[in-house]
Amino acid sequence: MKLKELKTLFKISIEQTLLEPLLKVGFKWKKSSMGFQRNKGDFSQSILFFLSPIKYYDDESIGHITIMIRLDSPKITEIATQLKGANNKFDAIDTFINVDAGIFVGTHTLEWRPTSIDNMNELIENNIKPLIINTIVPTLNSRSSVQNVLNDFENSENYLFANSKEVNALLAIAMYYMQNDIANAKKVINEYLLSDDVYRERYKDALLRLNI
Repeated sequence: MKLKELKTLFKISIEQTLLEPLLKVGFKWKKSSMGFQRNKGDFSQSILFFLSPIKYYDDESIGHITIMIRLDSPKITEIATQLKGANNKFDAIDTFINVDAGIFVGTHTLEWRPTSIDNMNELIENNIKPLIINTIVPTLNSRSSVQNVLNDFENSENYLFANSKEVNALLAIAMYYMQNDIANAKKVINEYLLSDDVYRERYKDALLRLNI
């Protein structure tokens, strides 16, 4: 079976299995991106599904299924981009959180390797659906505000450290700045930026413009 046909069947199975329960908690199906999206609290939350082709001849699966969790906040990324001093789209920080579902709710990435269409449908029904309904959605519910995420940053939760040290710092500073918590913004600046000679020189003007 061609990959395009397989992805079509995958998309149909995801939609048929998850549309009804996720509609009940405010998500909308986004067919073009093969995922579900909702606005909740301070963030746009997305659950995105991917089916990748096999790469090796001895791989007995028909493809590899992964799930990504994405949180978007234009305000946070706008402030972080200003701090970074990016003057073009390529250098801008355009995503707040975009992380493997396993890292978002635990410590390890998750992947499923169905061996047939029937097996793929079974995995979606018996493994992926319970994970999303019972674990991912409740976790998203409790990560709907900037303060929720800042608490996780202070507790060094894995999903917030998928980016580089530099980007993590800029996003945290942006969140504290939005909360008018300048004291904690300065703590992040001191720990992540001022302690590094390169970062200290790079960001001194931007930090002065924000008065932090």
